[in-house]
Amino acid sequence: MSLDPNIEYQTIQGWGAAAVYPTNLVTIEQAGAIMRDAGMNVVRVTPNAYDYTYTVGGSMTTPVPISANLDENVARFYPGGNDQTDLINWLQANALEPDRITMIGALWSPPHWMKITTGRLMNWNDNGTQRSEYDPIIPWGDYGHNTGGGRVNPDMWTDWARFVLSAVKKYEQETGLPMHAFSFQNEPNVPAIYNSATFAYIANDVNNPSAGFTDGHWELYGDALEALANERALHPEITTKLFGPELSQLGGGASNPYNLPSYNSVRQDLISRGLLDELGAWATHEYTYPADSAAMWDAWYNGSAHTANIISGGSSNVLGWLWPQPGVAGDNKEIWQTETDGEDQTWTKDGAMGFGLKIQNALVYGNVSGYTSWNLTGYSSSDSWGLVDLDDVNNPTNSYKYDAMKQFSRYVSSGAERINAVFENGKASIGGAHELDSYNGLTVSAFNHVEDERLTMVFTNMKTSSESTTIAIPAGLDVSSFQVFVTSGTQKFAQLADLTPSSGEITLTIPASSFVTITGLYGTSTPVAPNAPTDLSGAVVTNRRIDLSWTDNANNETSFFVQRATNSSFTQNLATTTLSSNATSYQDASVAPSTTYFYRIRAYNSAGYSAFSNVVSYTTTAAAPPAAPTGLNGAVVSSSRIDLSWTDNTSNETSFSIDRATNSSFTQNLVSKTVGSNTTSYQDAGLSPSTTYYYRVRASNIDGNSGYTNIINRTTLVGTSIFTANQDIGSFTPAGSYSEDGGTYTVNGAGSDIWNNSDQFQFVYKSLAGDGTIIARVDSVENTDVWAKAGVMFRDTLNAGSIHALMAVTPGSGAAFQYRSSTNGNSNNNNVNGYTAPYWVRITRTGNSFTGYRSSNGATWTQVGSTVALSMGSTVYVGLAVTSHSSGNLATAVFSNVSVNSVAPDADFDRDGDTDGRDFLAWQRGYGTPAPNAAKVDGDADNDLDVDGDDLAVWQDQYGTQAPLVAQSRAIESGDDFAPATLGADNSWFFPPSTNVESSIDPVLAEVAIDQAFVDGGLADPIVAADAKNQDDLFTETRDADADTYDDAFATWDTLELGI
Repeated sequence: MSLDPNIEYQTIQGWGAAAVYPTNLVTIEQAGAIMRDAGMNVVRVTPNAYDYTYTVGGSMTTPVPISANLDENVARFYPGGNDQTDLINWLQANALEPDRITMIGALWSPPHWMKITTGRLMNWNDNGTQRSEYDPIIPWGDYGHNTGGGRVNPDMWTDWARFVLSAVKKYEQETGLPMHAFSFQNEPNVPAIYNSATFAYIANDVNNPSAGFTDGHWELYGDALEALANERALHPEITTKLFGPELSQLGGGASNPYNLPSYNSVRQDLISRGLLDELGAWATHEYTYPADSAAMWDAWYNGSAHTANIISGGSSNVLGWLWPQPGVAGDNKEIWQTETDGEDQTWTKDGAMGFGLKIQNALVYGNVSGYTSWNLTGYSSSDSWGLVDLDDVNNPTNSYKYDAMKQFSRYVSSGAERINAVFENGKASIGGAHELDSYNGLTVSAFNHVEDERLTMVFTNMKTSSESTTIAIPAGLDVSSFQVFVTSGTQKFAQLADLTPSSGEITLTIPASSFVTITGLYGTSTPVAPNAPTDLSGAVVTNRRIDLSWTDNANNETSFFVQRATNSSFTQNLATTTLSSNATSYQDASVAPSTTYFYRIRAYNSAGYSAFSNVVSYTTTAAAPPAAPTGLNGAVVSSSRIDLSWTDNTSNETSFSIDRATNSSFTQNLVSKTVGSNTTSYQDAGLSPSTTYYYRVRASNIDGNSGYTNIINRTTLVGTSIFTANQDIGSFTPAGSYSEDGGTYTVNGAGSDIWNNSDQFQFVYKSLAGDGTIIARVDSVENTDVWAKAGVMFRDTLNAGSIHALMAVTPGSGAAFQYRSSTNGNSNNNNVNGYTAPYWVRITRTGNSFTGYRSSNGATWTQVGSTVALSMGSTVYVGLAVTSHSSGNLATAVFSNVSVNSVAPDADFDRDGDTDGRDFLAWQRGYGTPAPNAAKVDGDADNDLDVDGDDLAVWQDQYGTQAPLVAQSRAIESGDDFAPATLGADNSWFFPPSTNVESSIDPVLAEVAIDQAFVDGGLADPIVAADAKNQDDLFTETRDADADTYDDAFATWDTLELGI
């Protein structure tokens, strides 16, 4: 076997477990002794979902205020009981030790009141009673300690981010330890009845969880990280890495790597949004079988094609069913395995041996820097949880899983670098079917700790035969003697005889089914403690920051420890910060206003501490909230928008908050919006028509809030929208909206698509009974995707999987008539390429028949696809639909010339989607008077299977004369003959021209009203034709005796449109 210290991989951060153990059976002192014996240095902590809620009485459903001032939030956290107090005290004491604990953390769930449903049905046993409820649940009552499932309410991202950062700050303040890394959601792919929340699932309808959910929404993880990044930018004192996404495992093995696509979805989303750098480290759990772990780690780190190539001997790049997925190797991030367990305490390949092999595989194939088990001890004797069996808490080496961990953790300490170590095959593993078959082979990892001058190698031999290897010790790492430790079926971290190199080599035999660790020091000099730093001084920069500087008087320190307290004896509120060697300055951005702080500093190396420097003290200035803005004013722009402006009277604000309510005490319908510093105006859109709104504005910074401006109220204009409501169909972010101004509708919609079994879009709608038509001109639609859609829709219900018909315009796929014919069924498409906004769209319903049309001018219509039969209710929803076809992004569409008409289909003779006087002419042109008996056609308004004058009377009864009868434009000359007028049952009349009237090529805009009286069922004299616009009489005529011809007595005029 050969070593190459010039090829370095990851730097080890440490080993440990979550702070989870039966505190009634194991004391914190016992837990600490177990960790120290094994060389473990990492503790994983978590704030509980009830910690924050308990400050206001304990009900999990009761919201608690969240402040922009994180210190206010920290003060609201509940300490969590004696077990938490003992842990905090132990960590606080540990903060003063040279090799102090590395603290990492994870959030299992935000408070219950921050969550909404994902549409998942949860089942659990409640003291013998089987219960079932949609998430999020509180399985054991509102005052219980668990809130299961659900997801973060997207309207609360800012409050959620403040809660997470406050939790981090709480632990740092209480322990005096920095939080090295924090995961904002443990196992976001696992809905559970215990504290949990998910990021992959979105309810199809949050108001109706039974409508189900959609999976794979990993953009929510990016939404969360973005919210945290934005909030953390306001708090430079928080330097904790954010790591994740901490899924339950990488996958089920090479044949079923099911979680790798989820990890890749998270990664690609963060890359596309420029958020990858906000994630400080990758973290995962490893609830994977030992035989599968090497392949899973390699696929995650190097990419699945790399793994498939190794397993297949170069014949395939497909891992199981998974086409190539990229790895994380090039991201230059720490990698952590933060939770694993489940193997029992037997020394078998799937017991404690397998547990240790998972550690080896994580190091060699996953380049893991930190490795933590789920819990330190079991819950009960002889269970399969915990590193240490409960019976062995005072003799932990008696537990095999503990020994397996100790083979790595005892001598591979924080700061060690893994270096290249390979057998004669050029690989870190030998003897298996291939390199990744460590389950049946011998595998090695090697580590060089430069500061400690220690070389360590760990061998895991899963074979049933012993193996011997000769190791060449590289120059510069001349260990004079190696200690040897072995764990096997008969030995538990037993120390064997030392190995002494000969001619720069050692020969080692690794027994069958054993782990062997060899370690030795290669330094020749005896280290001495560093000299003390001197000349410590500082300055108060702001009320939230003190800067320190000092003189470094040593060249052999490995770190500096800065201590801060609120008294000169350093016993009150002690906090310790570790700095790297050669540091000579420090910015303390975690101080509070109006507080006196004392500081001292000392250097450290493996030989011990230096003396302390001189002590200095500084008092921060008082909190300085910004001055209040003044001169708030508002202008009503439309029925849905009010523009605000104010005067900014300060230069130290970080934001302005704008409160809006519907009463002057701001207790009704309160909405708060936040804008950035130096802002002096705001457009408040999406308001309701004819509504009075009250406004006030205040400035904020980290020190607090200013007073409010004057309060103003403004009333929006009367609305002209023909629609009654709007909502997002399906569950997604960001939320959509719409506004209407003078008949122009601006609709903002996100969502993945309107397609197949579940839709995501913004719908602006009204209910419509019976048959009808909707028409709109799509003026524009934002190009968020070539299949972004803006159009008109008939929809049976407001559920995401509803039957519907959609006629839409897209940015790059033309005009499309699409429909879903069954609930939660697949969609159908008829699209015509080459048409983009501005463009007209229309859908007409006749019974259960739906037809889509397109038009370039709103006058000439072309049917798209075939008329389809859709089984919808008699009353449906009709309106405007917009989807961005791009998850997480809004698309804006503008509509005009929008109309919705409830139409009796037999009356729409000219098939233009409305019922007006033109339909009379269409009837007359098609059928004459009287018309012959005919089969059922559009002209048969009275449903008697013929088309005659009676049908006109039916039309008139239903629709009145609100729309003028407009004949085809034509020239009228003296002596024209007119066919007899038709008299309806209600004295309505129709005066058709005879066939000898010429067609006009010069239409005019005048409408002509004919004043007529009926005498004994006939037309009386005189008939007056008037210009409806100018009110000028055009002619007066007297009827001939035969009542069907007029004399030549027309006034001088060219052409007219003759009508009622």
